[in-house]
Amino acid sequence: MDELKEKMEHLEAEITSLKDTDPILATVSMIGSRSSQQGRTAPEVALVFPPLVETNFGSYYPSTAVLAGYLSAKGIDSIQTDLNEDFASYLLQSEFLEYIANGEFGDRLALSPNSMPAVATRLLTRYGHLLLDKQGKHLFRDDSSDLAYLLRLLARSYRIDISLSAMTDPGFYDQPQAVVYRTFLEWTDYAETLPTSIHTVSVSIPVGPQLAPALILARFLKTFRPDLAIILGGSTISLMTLADVEEMLVCNPAIDAVVRCDGERPLKALLEQRRAGSWEPTKIPGVSCRVGTKVIHQPPEAGPGLDFRRLGGGSGVVGNKEIGSHSASPS
Repeated sequence: MDELKEKMEHLEAEITSLKDTDPILATVSMIGSRSSQQGRTAPEVALVFPPLVETNFGSYYPSTAVLAGYLSAKGIDSIQTDLNEDFASYLLQSEFLEYIANGEFGDRLALSPNSMPAVATRLLTRYGHLLLDKQGKHLFRDDSSDLAYLLRLLARSYRIDISLSAMTDPGFYDQPQAVVYRTFLEWTDYAETLPTSIHTVSVSIPVGPQLAPALILARFLKTFRPDLAIILGGSTISLMTLADVEEMLVCNPAIDAVVRCDGERPLKALLEQRRAGSWEPTKIPGVSCRVGTKVIHQPPEAGPGLDFRRLGGGSGVVGNKEIGSHSASPS
């Protein structure tokens, strides 16, 4: 027993040592302790995964978790919200299903009652309760329920697949699909229930169809909490041209900054500025923001490295360190 106790103490010390430098390990180490940790300190940033990625219903996309782990290791507490999963729950409300079963998908948004989304809705009206188990757990994946396909069919009706110029048009927020998302956000009470300690909301946008809902979310949050700093990041932002980033920032005053490429260090720096009562995003690598009528871009730098040798996975370092790989012997 003493030998086992000694091994467990040694393992715990190793994990504690590693999580200070490896954000992935910091995230893993937080599982099971997040609730108690947030009970001791007031969260400063809300990390959000917005709609719409219907193929991710029932799953947890890791972007906010990795950011939360990195920030926690640096002494910054956060809360995470998967609004994409909440949107799936919103669609499954019995009164909502009954309303759209006849093709009424929202204000000025109608489809034929014989369309596949309408047919899927009528089936969900009868069997949608089977997408939840007895404990209320979501069964939104194909390997969990045969009905998951119907939910995805319904959700695709709300995908906003338009050009950036259409999203930045002043009339965009009054379009039928935009109204649906605004109604959804009102239903969630997300803005009203954000802790007062939250001074920043960081929105992760890894997939293109999330961009329009993210813009709607930013505008919605600023209406309720003008004091919030709204930051967008993720693969979708990183793949945009600088001209598109400028158009988005100029036409969307609710967005205070965007982070391009690796987001851990830029987000940490922005949060430390907010904590100190300052706001100078132009000094942070990888950040774009408005300054007067112009948009300033700072070139990104490499993100934090993850050393696989320390994880026992062989040689190799990912990030801003040199990668040491095995060399094949010449034949």
